[in-house]
Amino acid sequence: MVGAVQGRGTPFCRTSGAAIPRARVGQAFVWPFPAQARRIPRFAAAAVGEGLALAGDAGWRTGADSPCRVRAAAVPGLSVAQWVRLARPFSLPASVVPVLVGAAAAAERGPVSPARTALMLAVALLLQAATNMANEYCDHRSGVDGPSSIGIAGVLVTGEAAPAAVRRAFLVTYGLALLAGIALAALRGWVLVPVGLLMIVVSYLYSGGPHPISRTPWGEVCVFLAMGPLEVMISEFASGAGVTRAALAAALPVGCTVAAVLLGNNLRDLANDVEHGRRTLAAVLGADRSARLLLVLLAAGVASAPVLAGVGILPAPTAWTLLVVPAMLPLWRQIGRARRGAWSANLVPALARLHLYGGALLAAGLLVGRWV
Repeated sequence: MVGAVQGRGTPFCRTSGAAIPRARVGQAFVWPFPAQARRIPRFAAAAVGEGLALAGDAGWRTGADSPCRVRAAAVPGLSVAQWVRLARPFSLPASVVPVLVGAAAAAERGPVSPARTALMLAVALLLQAATNMANEYCDHRSGVDGPSSIGIAGVLVTGEAAPAAVRRAFLVTYGLALLAGIALAALRGWVLVPVGLLMIVVSYLYSGGPHPISRTPWGEVCVFLAMGPLEVMISEFASGAGVTRAALAAALPVGCTVAAVLLGNNLRDLANDVEHGRRTLAAVLGADRSARLLLVLLAAGVASAPVLAGVGILPAPTAWTLLVVPAMLPLWRQIGRARRGAWSANLVPALARLHLYGGALLAAGLLVGRWV
C-alpha cells in the first residue's frame, strides 16, 4: 500500500504515489511499530517546539517579522480562517461528547472541577483538530484528495496554502494540546502524562507512519476505543475523583455513534478509497454490508443507554437518548439510499449532529440521575 515518498520526505508522513497497488487485507493489519516508535520522539519534539513558539510569540509580537501574526494568521502562511477550515469544525462534536459525558459521570459522584474539565476539553479539541489537519496533509501528499473531494478543507488541493504551512499548523496544534495536557496533569496528577502521550501517539498513527490506521480496516475500532471508553474515562478522572462503572457503561453509546460517523465518512469516500488502494473497513465490507453495519452502530448507540438504565447500571434518566429517534429517521432513509450508491453530501454532518444530540442527552441524564 505504501510506496516511495513524494518530494521531500517528512518525519511525520510517509506517502505513496498516485498508482498504488491493491494491498491484501492482511497487509493492513501489520504495522512496524518499532520503526514508527523511533520517529515519534522527533515528531513530539517538533510539536512541542512549535507550540512553545506560538505561545511565546502570541500577544507580544505582531509585527511583519513575527513568526506568529495573531491578527492575520494562525501560523505563517496560513490564515485564521484557513486554520479553522482545516480543523473541520463540523467534526469537533466528536471530541466534545466524551468530555461532557465523562464530566457528567464525575458529577454524579460528587463535585467536579470546572478548570480541569475545561482543560480536558481543550486537549480533546486540539488533538482532533491536529489529527484532521495531519490527515488532510497526508492525503494530499499521497494523491488521495482532489478538487472534487468532499469533507476536506480544500486549502491544499486549491493551492490556497502550501503543504509546509499545513504541516506547521498541525505541529503547532499538537504542541498546544501537549501544553494543555501538561497543565491538566499539574492540576490533577502526573499519571495523566503517559495517558496523554498515548493519545498523541494514537492520533499520530491514525494519519502518519508507513501504515496509517486511517487506511486500514482498524479505523472504526480505533476511534470507538479512543473517543469512547478512553476519553470518557479520562474525562471523568480529570474532572472528578476517579473512574466509575457508570462512565465505562456510558462510553458504549458514545463509542458506537462516533464510530458510525467515521464509517459514514468512509462509505461516502468508498469509490475514491478503493481507487487509491485504501483498505478501510468500508472498502473491505463493501457498500451494502457497510451500510448495514452503520445502521447497527446507530441503533446500538441510541438503545444501549436505555438498556443499561433498565438493568440498573446507568441512572434511569439516561434513557432520554431515545429522544433522538425522530432525528434518526431521515438518516435511516439516507443510508437505505446509500446502499444503492446514492449518497447524500449531508450524511456525515447529520451523523455528527446525532452524535452530539445523543451525547448531550446522555450527559444530562447522568447529571439528573444524581438526584433521582
